[in-house]
Parts: sequence; C-alpha cells; structure tokens
Amino acid sequence: MAAILGVAALFLLADAASMCAKQAACSNLAGGNQERPILPDDQEDQKSDGTCMFGHDGLEGSCKPKASCGTEWYECKCLSESDAYRSVMDTKLMRMCVGAAMFFIGCALHVCWHLQRQKRKESTAKISPWNGGPQSIGRGADPEFAAVCVQTPRPQATESKKSSFQIDVCTFVLVVAAPLVLLASGSAIFATGYSIPPQEYFNGCLM
Repeated sequence: MAAILGVAALFLLADAASMCAKQAACSNLAGGNQERPILPDDQEDQKSDGTCMFGHDGLEGSCKPKASCGTEWYECKCLSESDAYRSVMDTKLMRMCVGAAMFFIGCALHVCWHLQRQKRKESTAKISPWNGGPQSIGRGADPEFAAVCVQTPRPQATESKKSSFQIDVCTFVLVVAAPLVLLASGSAIFATGYSIPPQEYFNGCLM
C-alpha cells in the first residue's frame, strides 16, 4: 500500500514540476479580453456591451490547454444561465475532490511511514539484552563436564541508535517532501474549489 501511494505521489510531484506556460484562449474575439470576451453578434445571452452574461466556453464544449506548452486557441460561445451554473458546479466539485484526494494521499504516506517506524522499534525492543556472563548448568553437575556445557559469551544483539535516524534521498522524498507538498497543495486546491460561488461567471478557458 505504501509503495502504491509513493508512486502516486511521485507522479503528482513530477507532473507539478514539469508544468510550463499552458493556456487556452478564444480565437474569435470581437473585443474585450480573454476574461470577458466580446464575441460575434450572433451569440445568445449577451449583455448590451457585447460580453456574455453568464459565461463562455469552447464551441465544442471544451476550452482547455493541451499537454504541450503554449496557447491553444478555440472558437468560443456564450453559455446560457443553466449551462454556466452546471459548469461552475462541476469545476467546484472537481477541485474539491482533487484537493481532498491529494490531502489524504499525503496523510496516508505519513501514517504508513509512522507505522513502519513503530513496527521497527517494536521488533528491536523484543531482542532482550544479555549481559554476556556464563550460565550455570546447576549445582549437581559434574565439574569435569561443566566447562564444556557452560555457554560461551556472545555479542549482544544491539541496534545502533544512529542508524535509526539515517534516511536516503528516495525515502526523504516519499515520507517527508511528498506528504508536505501533497498536504499543502491539496488544502489550497480544496479551498479554491470550496470558495467558488455557484453564481460566478464561468470562463471555460481559465477554470
């Protein structure tokens, strides 16, 4: 389980690290800007100044950046009130779900590491330290054979305290860096989604 969560965390971190300038924009602007574009006059649900009343999106229902860097251009249209409301709520729910998933993956990684350390400590504590002294075989034993039967002192099975604090780079990324990044990013994304008002203007190329 910890390995699966670790791989998922690495993919999320790698995707975040590889992000470059990616954006989507409307190609059929008659005026305004990309936040509130003025689209051609045949658009419905427009204000008197030509901007859309409730929101805008790609003509095919999508205005999202592609995987490659740069700007992806779309022909846009104005949205009706019901379509804009549904799109806003879908975006709100998606951000909250993504944020919550990242947050819980970060928590799970931290808990798995904590349980693993606790298990290692418990297994180490089960090894009873021995003072190394000879153990007697009893008073009635024949002295001639006593020397043969007495156990030879053995080195104690101890674990260096210093080794328990050693951590390699991969483990540090999985159990320290990844959980912190996931917890912080997940919290921020969840809060962003939660704060979106249902009646907000929907910009399909930016949301």
